[in-house]
Amino acid sequence: MNTLKEQQVTSLSELLKNAKRAEQTIEQNPSSKENAIDRAVKRLNTLFEKYWTPLFDEDKEYPLWNDGLSIYFGQGKGDYLRLEQTPINKIVLVNSCENNRTTYPESITKSYNKILYMIVIYHMYKDFKKEVDFSEIMKERKFTRHIESFNDLILMIKGLVFDNSFNRNYMDNTIEVKGKSIEIFPKLGFAMDYYYKLNSNNVNERKNYINDNNELSEILFKNLMTHQDNLTGFKKSISQLVQTYSEICSELLSDSDIQEIKKQFISLCKKYDLDNKNYLLSVNNCSDNKLTFSVKKRGNWEYLTIEEYLKNNSNYSALRFKEKGASFDYQSLEKEIKAHALEKLEDDFAQKFYVRNKSKIDELKKVKHLHKRNLKFGKEELSIFISQEYSVFQIIHNNCKFHCLFNDNYTFTIDSYSLQKELLDLSFEEIQKILEASAEVIENFINS
Repeated sequence: MNTLKEQQVTSLSELLKNAKRAEQTIEQNPSSKENAIDRAVKRLNTLFEKYWTPLFDEDKEYPLWNDGLSIYFGQGKGDYLRLEQTPINKIVLVNSCENNRTTYPESITKSYNKILYMIVIYHMYKDFKKEVDFSEIMKERKFTRHIESFNDLILMIKGLVFDNSFNRNYMDNTIEVKGKSIEIFPKLGFAMDYYYKLNSNNVNERKNYINDNNELSEILFKNLMTHQDNLTGFKKSISQLVQTYSEICSELLSDSDIQEIKKQFISLCKKYDLDNKNYLLSVNNCSDNKLTFSVKKRGNWEYLTIEEYLKNNSNYSALRFKEKGASFDYQSLEKEIKAHALEKLEDDFAQKFYVRNKSKIDELKKVKHLHKRNLKFGKEELSIFISQEYSVFQIIHNNCKFHCLFNDNYTFTIDSYSLQKELLDLSFEEIQKILEASAEVIENFINS
């Protein structure tokens, strides 16, 4: 059986000899009106017409190549060839830019093999990716950004279950997940080997194949026909895999789970006087058999409901530990919400501080540069930093920092990671007193 043969060398001398031979085949003819790239494209298209097109049945109609492939061949900005959108029994390249190069950087026979491989793999991958992208289930789950190969899809499913619930069976060409067997068309090994995104569109980074052009054409033609003839079955395999993925996700984070989490979330937001509509949450980890949460501020561009965001952004690899008895840690959720409430308290405090001292702060912004540490002010110790270059002004007292950028972005925070942890154990009234004590010292200092 014909196989793709990668170029191998046994010594440096052989490698140098091959390089010299390749140099002798480089296109060079600066005196010609037709530049080297145009001549190289013409020769490549002639070879495709000679070795590729005759492999197909001339009486049949074939689908078009998937559009969008540009092939980079040189070192310059415009060194691209473009694949025309012809039926797959024809390959026509065009020079995509006006290019006055006097050389084409590689022998035509080597380029033929590399470019043909890229065209076929790109086409097969795009068929696979379209099937995943157009799946309503995957759109809902919003995980398609992670899938750049058939293997990625398999690994994503494998990450939801433990090893004893997953198996690849190359003899039967099946994927077995939690007792369910899914047949893979054309074959499991074929899907693993040929459905993947090219890591680069640079022909110079492709492996060299020592197959003759006609031999490699026959190999890739056979692969492409295997793909085309089994496309309906392959789409069915993808659909079943995606459905299995979704079903496992729904088991790990059920609708009843989502509603209970939402209920706890809304209750805790109310407890700390936060508007739950301004925040989103997800399950992010499993520690000591506890499923912990992450809470974030909702961006202006984020319109998902609490349920949708929780469903789409939770860590399902962590959620699989529910099968081992893990439970949701609502104490971690409360800590997250309290941390956001503290941040809101500090932001509100900073804005009020700025309003009271606006004229003096604006005056201090005009100072070109000032940096003083361990500054004594009565019995207190402060640090001050002003820089017009970095558009920043800040004063620190007793781990409390008033910080502002010159675009009117103000914060008044407890500037210590270790203290931040301790603060979450204090009541907000106690935190308010700490901020007010430092604010009074800073206010007296800047008005002194």
